[in-house]
Amino acid sequence: MLIPWVRFGPEAIRADAKLARSTPTAAGIVFRAGDQTFRCWVWGNAVTVDEA
Repeated sequence: MLIPWVRFGPEAIRADAKLARSTPTAAGIVFRAGDQTFRCWVWGNAVTVDEA
């Protein structure tokens, strides 16, 4: 599981996400917030991998 920082307007949150694709510097992620599914790119250094 990935735990990236994502920003909704002025607020940054940590989200439980799945890795959809990646490059050497960025990660394409998929995550849910409420009843919506979001897909976006985040910088690689914004992502922590949870080993659990």
